Amino acid sequence: MNRKIAQDKAFEIEKDIEYGQFDPTYQKNKVGTTLTTPEPVSKLPMSQTKMIDLWHQYVEARKTGKSPATVRMYGWVANHLERCPYKNPSDYQAIFDWFTANVPTNSTKRLLMHLSACCKWAKRSKLIGDNPFEAMAAEVKLKKVSNEEMEIKPFNRVERDRIIQAFENNRYYQHYAPLIKFLFLTGCCPSEALALTWQNIEKSTIVFDRAVVYDGVRAVLKEGLKTQKSRKFPINTQLQELIETIRPEHVEPEDLIFPSPQAVSC
Repeated sequence: MNRKIAQDKAFEIEKDIEYGQFDPTYQKNKVGTTLTTPEPVSKLPMSQTKMIDLWHQYVEARKTGKSPATVRMYGWVANHLERCPYKNPSDYQAIFDWFTANVPTNSTKRLLMHLSACCKWAKRSKLIGDNPFEAMAAEVKLKKVSNEEMEIKPFNRVERDRIIQAFENNRYYQHYAPLIKFLFLTGCCPSEALALTWQNIEKSTIVFDRAVVYDGVRAVLKEGLKTQKSRKFPINTQLQELIETIRPEHVEPEDLIFPSPQAVSC
């Protein structure tokens, strides 16, 4: 403790010398003496600003550089706050009770985590005195999923072929049959397939490096994948046949492999 006090005083003297305010008598540097008495720090009262307004301020401060998926999540939280009949941060317990009664458990936990992050920022910004949602998400207990429920049951070959055939024979959706085949052959996400251009097709591999995501208003292209920057997938015989079947006679590198029906008709 004494070492810490001595160190602080040494820094104080060093600063005084730097600014030409050094006192050779050391009176101002004595422990227990101060030139001014600081005002006692008092917490701000719980803000009566609506929680939705606080959330919008938080989003405005953080949204720069965020991915479309994150921006969409911001809107998802805002929608739940708009639905909730309790509006102020001081209504935190009522907000918690309403979420647990009206929102799925997984979503409730996520909402409380986001509101806690929002109020932590608001506290640091001196908009509120406390973070009423701190550690609240931990009170939401998720249901344990059994191994049977977690087991993935993929389509078998017969089911796969029937699905593809259904698309091929449907006058309204036959345009999407090649896309469905591609999804079965690669196992990629639809958002990854829709972002593919012909320059992503290399001699023996497909390079997945973008995805189509919804930003809350429209579909946009996002660089990189959900969990990695890019991924290469080998082209086998079946995949090569599909690619050759759907490749147009005249194609530009930036053309989408799976354009919308409207783009094709144009």
